[in-house]
Amino acid sequence: MNGIDKKPTYRLTEAHQCVMGRKRYFFIKVVILMFGVIKSRVIKIKEDYKQYTSKRCETQDRCVLVAVMMIFFIVYKFFDPLGLESATKQTSSVLFNAITTPFYGMNSPETHSKVAVVTLNNESLIAFGTAFPVSYSHHASVLNNILDANPAAVFVDFRMAREQPGDTLDLFQQVLRRAKTMGIPIFFAQGEAGKNQVDLPLQLRPWQTYSNGLESSGAYPLLEKADEETSEKEQPVSVNPAWALYASLCANAWAKECGNLKSSQFIAPMIIHWGLWSDPLQNSVSDPKGAWQADCVKHPFTHCTRLGAALYLGLSYLFLHTVSYDGQDSAFYPLVIGAEQLRHSALNAPYGSPALKMLLKGRAVFYGSDIHDQHDDNLIPLLGRMPGVVVHAMAFDNLVTYGAGYFHEPPEVKKISGWRWKRPK
Repeated sequence: MNGIDKKPTYRLTEAHQCVMGRKRYFFIKVVILMFGVIKSRVIKIKEDYKQYTSKRCETQDRCVLVAVMMIFFIVYKFFDPLGLESATKQTSSVLFNAITTPFYGMNSPETHSKVAVVTLNNESLIAFGTAFPVSYSHHASVLNNILDANPAAVFVDFRMAREQPGDTLDLFQQVLRRAKTMGIPIFFAQGEAGKNQVDLPLQLRPWQTYSNGLESSGAYPLLEKADEETSEKEQPVSVNPAWALYASLCANAWAKECGNLKSSQFIAPMIIHWGLWSDPLQNSVSDPKGAWQADCVKHPFTHCTRLGAALYLGLSYLFLHTVSYDGQDSAFYPLVIGAEQLRHSALNAPYGSPALKMLLKGRAVFYGSDIHDQHDDNLIPLLGRMPGVVVHAMAFDNLVTYGAGYFHEPPEVKKISGWRWKRPK
């Protein structure tokens, strides 16, 4: 019985082992296949991860680049540490002026006729037998001569900040009363606008106005907005006589010609558009032969025609950044009369002819100095040295010529977006 029982057991074990071997083979094969699939999948995942990280890094690099560019733009635009923006604006405005200067006032009947300058120069000091600064009595005498012509308005570009020994500001009381009786607005220079700027003495304080110079960019400010701390309804403050005289005349004597004048239209600093040829009446005051614009014998095209002068000035600035006039001066655009000439007759005029001061009738008169060593002047590219009083007069002529359409810088990004942040000074 035992032999019979063992034999089938042996056969079952052998068959079982055969089945188990096949299962193990199949299992191992499946495991190998799965391992291959997993391995390929892992390799695929690694490759995908590499591509993902590569794209991610590339995206991060782009984001960093954009962030750096934005930071550079903010620093460049609002802080301008290297002065690049100011230099670019100034260069562009100079080139624009070089090309368009000969055409200024071409189609305006008002240009020249509404403004004049009276200068206290070296010849005036010799004629008055005095030195600079001159006494208040001399200034009062000059102002009375100006008022004799019945001008439209007067600006005094001398800062009379205090009483002088043996000289009193009360000498101007008669001038001020006379101007008031004649209905002529008169203003005295207070100096540049600022929190530390002191007022003029009581005798002149009601007639004071700020007289800022050109900014570093070459722009000429007209008005100054109220600070953020002040009320939004507060009107902008005049910071230059060109606007002070223009606004005063437009509110009274020139109301019909100016129309509805709004100070908000004149907030942007002006880019003064300079004229090239003097007032036609300047020939009655001085000989124009000393100015290069009058040199029509040697340079009839480039000096005495609008197109030729535009080409000459533009190309000279573009390639040389300067213009050489062989020592010749540049003629002033507005009518300019020396203080000592006011009582004189015109050049080559017959005896008994009206005095030159009568040329000031109906004009806004800017009275200031033209003395080189006083440093009250500006170097205007391509045109040379210009006394500060002539700069104010030229800005006034721009207002008369263009009104609210005067040339100015484009609005800042912060103004377009509505930001209320100020560039540090």
